[in-house]
Amino acid sequence: MNRNVTISVECANVLRFRADVLVLKYADGLHGADRATHKQLTNSGVTLEMPKVGEWVVVETAGSVAPDHVMFGAFDEERLIGITGFNRMARQRAMHRDLHPRRR
Repeated sequence: MNRNVTISVECANVLRFRADVLVLKYADGLHGADRATHKQLTNSGVTLEMPKVGEWVVVETAGSVAPDHVMFGAFDEERLIGITGFNRMARQRAMHRDLHPRRR
């Protein structure tokens, strides 16, 4: 099994950019890209319960947005400083292809 993972940062519309997984932060409410993505998913009938601080959730998009999956990671302000925890979590999940919704 190939365990190589390519992570890229792109300047594009998150709703239309093809990707295996779109990784978004969820901190103290929905804002910007995470708000637009959440709205598109829920308007398309995707059931989505946002994670609590320190947790993450992954959903299959069923074609409602271009990425195949969306991962929301929830962090409080303290954990967002430097955002290293979020980057580490996203990289670990992607490397293990662990895309099943569950709590950490």
